[in-house]
Amino acid sequence: MQQNTLIVTHGNIMTLLLNHFDKQFGFDEWTNLNNPDLYVIDNEQQIKRITLE
Repeated sequence: MQQNTLIVTHGNIMTLLLNHFDKQFGFDEWTNLNNPDLYVIDNEQQIKRITLE
């Protein structure tokens, strides 16, 4: 059975969580966050940004 987790938070904590999986995700990425921003961390722990159009 596949399980998914959804985390809803503001930019500061989200940046810290994403940095745990990708050390390149830092201050510059934090300054470019929009509201809302959606990210997926896949089974290989790769971060992918979801864009709403």
